[in-house]
Amino acid sequence: MPHRQAYVERDRHGRERLVLGGGRRRSSSADRISAGELLTAAQARIQTLEIELGQLQTRLSFEQSGQWNSRRERDRLTAENYQLQGQLQVQVQEVTRMEDLLFDEEERNKKLEEKYRLMKRSRSRSRSGSSEYRRAYEEKAQEVEILRVRLAEKDEILRLNEGRLAEKDRALREKNVTISYFKDYLQTHGFRVQDR
Repeated sequence: MPHRQAYVERDRHGRERLVLGGGRRRSSSADRISAGELLTAAQARIQTLEIELGQLQTRLSFEQSGQWNSRRERDRLTAENYQLQGQLQVQVQEVTRMEDLLFDEEERNKKLEEKYRLMKRSRSRSRSGSSEYRRAYEEKAQEVEILRVRLAEKDEILRLNEGRLAEKDRALREKNVTISYFKDYLQTHGFRVQDR
């Protein structure tokens, strides 16, 4: 009579049970599995489960390490984001100040232009007075042009910083999505994940 094999199977509730192979026949003393065979089958199953457990623990360690690194990167990006926002605020204030200064200079320039027009119309003014007004007007016009250039540079710096800030925000959102994915993944595989 052929020797019957025993194997372990899992029911729908996840419990394991030992099942004897072969068709359904009446058990005889030859068909019965000895205690030694049952012990050997159970030890083999324990070894298999220990290997699976070791693999899961290794995977968990790897995932937790990745999660910790992601959190560290997220914290770094948050700090950098905060710093960039501070720098951006300072630059916004500087641009506002420059715009105010430019506005004041343009107003002065308009007044000088008006004075210059009046001076040209006036025949009672001397030639030296006219050249003095012209020189003052030209100096102010140069100052206004310098301020315009500086304002354009500040606007460009502000635009670049806003782009960097948007990129950092996007990277931070991606890290948060990755962390959430790993947490959900570990929890669905029966691991308890704690927030640090």
